[in-house]
Amino acid sequence: MKLEDLELDKLKNPLEESLRVHASLLDQELAFQDFPDFNFTPNKANTARTVIPVTYAGAKAGEMYVIVFLQKDGTGDDKTFKLDEIKIPPELRNGSKPERVVPRAKNGVIAEIFFPLFSLNRNNYVVPFAAHLDELTLNDEKTIIKALTLGQNRSTYLQAINSGLELIPKIKLTTGNDKKGKRFGDPHAIYYSAEVYDAVQVAGFLTIREETNPLLNLITKRR
Repeated sequence: MKLEDLELDKLKNPLEESLRVHASLLDQELAFQDFPDFNFTPNKANTARTVIPVTYAGAKAGEMYVIVFLQKDGTGDDKTFKLDEIKIPPELRNGSKPERVVPRAKNGVIAEIFFPLFSLNRNNYVVPFAAHLDELTLNDEKTIIKALTLGQNRSTYLQAINSGLELIPKIKLTTGNDKKGKRFGDPHAIYYSAEVYDAVQVAGFLTIREETNPLLNLITKRR
């Protein structure tokens, strides 16, 4: 889908429905509050976004950044690593905004949760919980590499987009510690590969910075 064909006002209803389902599956004390309309973000590495206040048991638990991805959109920048400090593989290079694939440090972040919200196919049909994004990081040689896939694998994603396969939402950590206590996803950037499908992907990212945040318990239940 081309940028000029994207109607942001039509994204609010499917977003609200997706959030409702996520909250019902996670915990009845979790609530996503009213949020502002999506805004285009021409100065950033992705197309549009909104920010949603999140509460737990009536108390603020954080903010979810909901990002609209078109093909070759990312979340990277050159604040942690400059372009001349890293190696970008040919398939990740982009002439207009090369920094969009550059991983960012997650200083002070205990965990970051990825929420698959929905996709829009070429016919503007909403596919709930459909996502297929790459999480990028750096290897020891400071070359950008793929760390993991967020959402469904390519085959399942394409089946959902093309044939309406019903999907079950599943959150995933992009940053955190594994069962052995090893840190992962720091630094990282999220990227929508041009090799996947010409669809709009809408995904949420919720950062946790406090050990006392009750959402940490929800992560261990669902991941």
